[in-house]
Amino acid sequence: MSNQQETAQIERLLKTMGSSWFIVYKYDKKKYFDKLSACATFKSRLSVYERSEVLHRKFIERVLKKDPKKLEKNRMGIQGEEIIRMAKELQDKQNAKIKSRLTSMKKNENGKAVSDRVLDTPKRARVNGEKVTVLFAVNNGYAPYLGVTLASLVEHSGKREYELIILYHDLSERNRELLERIIDQFGHESAGRFQLRFMEMPVSMADYNFAPGYKSLSVECWYRLFAPSLFPEYDKILWLDADTLMRTDVAELFAVNMDDNWIAACRWDYGIIGLLERERLMKTPNLTNYFTKVLGIRKPKENYVNSGVLLLNLRAMREQNVQEKLLQAAQNPAMHFHDQCAINMVCQGHIHYVDSEWNGLVSYNLNELPPKYRKKALLDRKNRKIIHWAANQKPWRIPLVTGADEWWAMARKTPYYEHLLYTNINAIMRGEMDKKFTKIGKPYGGAS
Repeated sequence: MSNQQETAQIERLLKTMGSSWFIVYKYDKKKYFDKLSACATFKSRLSVYERSEVLHRKFIERVLKKDPKKLEKNRMGIQGEEIIRMAKELQDKQNAKIKSRLTSMKKNENGKAVSDRVLDTPKRARVNGEKVTVLFAVNNGYAPYLGVTLASLVEHSGKREYELIILYHDLSERNRELLERIIDQFGHESAGRFQLRFMEMPVSMADYNFAPGYKSLSVECWYRLFAPSLFPEYDKILWLDADTLMRTDVAELFAVNMDDNWIAACRWDYGIIGLLERERLMKTPNLTNYFTKVLGIRKPKENYVNSGVLLLNLRAMREQNVQEKLLQAAQNPAMHFHDQCAINMVCQGHIHYVDSEWNGLVSYNLNELPPKYRKKALLDRKNRKIIHWAANQKPWRIPLVTGADEWWAMARKTPYYEHLLYTNINAIMRGEMDKKFTKIGKPYGGAS
């Protein structure tokens, strides 16, 4: 996304919320709640506010450039100069946080900067070899889909102990109860082997100028970058996106020997091949240049990975200060595929590649692949151990997308099933469901 596009996006989102409304809500939503909620479009404004947290810092910078007299045109009756004062105070607080973080950096034994959180790690981290530790990040909107992911993980689990950690910023008590119920429901025959814990994200994404990425992405996608310092007691952890479905025990993937590599992941080979083939036909080599020149990946078809299923070597990442490198790269506005590109750029040369069956992507159409790749791609789809709907074609919205039958079969077993049906019925009534994906016929994405 170019600077011009980003500026336009910021202006559009600010206009939707109202610059004054945004500043007042962020400054003290409790004190001014009556005035804030009196707006007829309060819910839609709040939705934009929550989904765009990664841009809050830039919103504040933009508001500070506005004419105070124009900011007075708000329905809350708050003077423009007062709005500017609030914005300046918010900016000062954010700058103070960043300064505090930078000044608290220390040097480790190799002379590299490491945060206090990492330095406070016990000399011998808890070796979680006896536990399969899995990390998720979710908000209220994605909780029902995570419920299906959890159900599939537990149903296909083996005899090991599992610790499932859910990072969140906005997750209601009701959703936490329902997710716990899923673990109890599916794990009743293996009581004591599953531990589910919720951890509120202690770091605000507003303190970072992360690349905006796609509109459909939430701030939770950035949480995985903080895993090395958030979990100093662990040597490794398995990250799973909430749009995945297990078909086997993930303990096998967790047991992969990574040596000193920082991550273990699957190549996004077919996805890249499809994108590059489309570029070749359209004679627009923009993406090819991006992979090679911006990310420094010479052979993207062989070396670029998808970050939805990611085994993190936390010990090695802490030793090599990888988190700081990732955070720096993620704030580069040139990142096309958000944090995934940052991970690929930083971790090149330190990736242990695992078989693509562990991240069976449904993000590409078989028909877009060159003929020589289609047979193997079809075979890989049939043998996948984890299904991952990485693109916009999600099984809960498109019942004919590849693998959706398995997803819905698992969804029926969760307490979210009725909620999912209700959401889809509402979407159909509002005309939000794409008709070409809901007609009975051949599954979208090629043969399943």
